[in-house]
Amino acid sequence: IKVHKSLRATVADAVARGWVLERTRKHLRLVRPGCGVVVFPKTPSEYRGQKNLEADLRRAERVDV
Repeated sequence: IKVHKSLRATVADAVARGWVLERTRKHLRLVRPGCGVVVFPKTPSEYRGQKNLEADLRRAERVDV
């Protein structure tokens, strides 16, 4: 699955921690059992896209059910 270059490192790190990358039509989705789902656009619309994705992943992992 192609990931925008600004998000590649963050997505690769998430996959290494057990997240599974899935594709939807206009978004990508990271899924991890017990942590839920993090959905983000294929192309970030602003410079904070990577920081927002990292924060969403941290929040999802913190809720660990």
